[in-house]
Amino acid sequence: MRFDRSQFITRAAGLLLGGLALAACDPKILLGEFGESEGEQSGGGDEGGPQDGTEGQSSGGSRQGESSGGSSEGESSGGGSSESATGGGETGSETGTTGGETTGGDECDAWLQDCPTGQKCAPYYAGGNGSSWDAWRCVDLDPTPEAVGSSCHVTGDYNSGEDDCELGAVCWETDPVTFEGTCVALCDGSPQSPTCASGTHCAVFNDGDLNLCLTDCDPLAQDCDVDQTCIPLPDTDQFICVLDAGGAEGQAFDDCDFANACDPGLFCGGTESASECSPMAFGCCIPFCDVSEANSCPGIDQECLPWFEPMQAPPGKEDLGFCSLEP
Repeated sequence: MRFDRSQFITRAAGLLLGGLALAACDPKILLGEFGESEGEQSGGGDEGGPQDGTEGQSSGGSRQGESSGGSSEGESSGGGSSESATGGGETGSETGTTGGETTGGDECDAWLQDCPTGQKCAPYYAGGNGSSWDAWRCVDLDPTPEAVGSSCHVTGDYNSGEDDCELGAVCWETDPVTFEGTCVALCDGSPQSPTCASGTHCAVFNDGDLNLCLTDCDPLAQDCDVDQTCIPLPDTDQFICVLDAGGAEGQAFDDCDFANACDPGLFCGGTESASECSPMAFGCCIPFCDVSEANSCPGIDQECLPWFEPMQAPPGKEDLGFCSLEP
């Protein structure tokens, strides 16, 4: 029996779209934070997974962003680092979620890195030292810039875009006290055809005002770094590492209204997936499961349903499932 897997994903997108959620002091990734897709997705997801058809399961950044080394989308204030705006690193090997065009208020184009010599195009908060990035501007390059994957420092105000990362990179997962983080790559290519180094995928947030190459992960293995969790990258068949911002909550069937609110091994899915979920919640923490193993789903009458439609699973994800009530 074929069913619409999108019914198992939270509908919070419409309520949260438009909010610039990459907050410096708030590690929550709001649902619907990603920019809308403008082109074909690599490894696409038109048929894949319960996330299909949703405009809003997000994996945006937390605090100001996601993760270090392009691996997480999580907590911090830095930005994404780049293998270099000129494609330093293995760019072009993977294509991810596309985002919006450069907005009219931006000083520069992050995809073109069209700032004068000695400067780079960086995301910042146009309102001052606020809690989210909403524009791009040219900032001075550090005389001895740090490469992607290296430790870095925000050198200006927290969301100023000023840091010591190389061209095409931003300081990500920045500590709000020490301003220290890790250089993470911005996406290469264009909004219609973004590219990142092998092992990462392009995630675009805040209507195109931030794009990062974030690390791929296996939702069954949950092979992200400590304090991170593996969640779906919307509109693709990919999964990326983001900060685990659930805190004391985030256990199976807990309410969730942001994408990284659930513990590793869980994702913020639809409340219809379990009778234990509150029907009034935005979303509910739902376990991933392995369809090749005996049913281990914790909810009453839950079954391990395949994440992907028949014959649509990419290599290595054939056994991926999610716990749900039968439709």
